[in-house]
Amino acid sequence: MKTPAFIIAALALTVSLASYAHAAPKKGPGCLLPNADTTLHGITLGDYKSTEKVLGRDRRGAPDNPDTDFPWYAFASRNGQETMRLRRHAGDVVDSYMEFEVRRGTDEKAVPLAANRFVSGKGVKLGMSRQAVVALFGPCFRATRNGKTETLRYEIEEDPPRSRVLKNANMPQYYAEYEFEDGKLVRFAFGHDPV
Repeated sequence: MKTPAFIIAALALTVSLASYAHAAPKKGPGCLLPNADTTLHGITLGDYKSTEKVLGRDRRGAPDNPDTDFPWYAFASRNGQETMRLRRHAGDVVDSYMEFEVRRGTDEKAVPLAANRFVSGKGVKLGMSRQAVVALFGPCFRATRNGKTETLRYEIEEDPPRSRVLKNANMPQYYAEYEFEDGKLVRFAFGHDPV
């Protein structure tokens, strides 16, 4: 009589491990995210010169919350259908942004730009399919679902930093999030969380 109980317990453990493996990010040598995105609309993470080249020296926009050490600065596409947000971290050089976000719609404080769309250095843009994003960055993500919205999150964490994206920014962590509704990209963000 112990055999059926053992088989049921083993089967339950197998199913549990299989569902964990699907939800957990893959680890190991094949999952290093070697092609992390670091540029948005010609602006590179942590590079004030690229910001000034694209936006100009005097076009900084208004921070969403001036009382925080980590304000977001919003810029709207010409047609008002997309918002690009740039985030500075405390102590950063003026015009040096460490996080980028693009989402549908516009923000009331957004500074209008001449661009119709905001596209990342790797070609990511709103409306892309989930399959296209996974084809660009690989299977090393953690997926979460909330109703009809699915978010894929890629992360690199190394202390001390060894990968190019972390060494260039002198940061121990990088993330990229891609949010989909009905399989289409409606928001994406990437950069370095404040430390």
